[in-house]
Amino acid sequence: MVLGIILLPDDATSKRISTYSDRLAQSGEATMRLGDGAPPHVTLLHAEFQKENGAEWWDALQSRIPTDISCSLAGLLFQEIPTGDYYVPEGGVSAGIEIVRTPLIDLAHKITLMFAQKLGASPLGAFGDQYRPHITLNIFRAFPAGQLVFDGKLLSGALSLKLALGQLGPYGTFPRVLAVRG
Repeated sequence: MVLGIILLPDDATSKRISTYSDRLAQSGEATMRLGDGAPPHVTLLHAEFQKENGAEWWDALQSRIPTDISCSLAGLLFQEIPTGDYYVPEGGVSAGIEIVRTPLIDLAHKITLMFAQKLGASPLGAFGDQYRPHITLNIFRAFPAGQLVFDGKLLSGALSLKLALGQLGPYGTFPRVLAVRG
């Protein structure tokens, strides 16, 4: 089973980010957008467990990671995804909101990674020095050719996020959020 320790914004902010994802999706051929079954989130770590010990992972993090984590937004990011990628096998282009890697987010990522490894899980995606916190807004087949819509208030500033556990779905989404703190 592949699980993720993620950070979720409040419901109103999630709705705003999902609405922006819908608007941004109109600029190209989007194969993924946020919404029902794909909540906006910042991943601390995805990990594959060989046995049902995701609950142990979640329990181990409860007293070690703050309930609320504030993050600063750095802006809109587009990144090419090569064919054969774990999350997007057909390849494409990811559009997302980049998050500033603060000491607190970095520490939360390292603690999450340490406990996943202690429980025998295999970390997935970018972790350790390669970890780049972000919120994926859309996956496109190619770089969008249409006019891009910008929301300056959404793409800068800060967010307050809550720790959560989810089951990984298509394109790195979390259709099943299993637990939320706070």
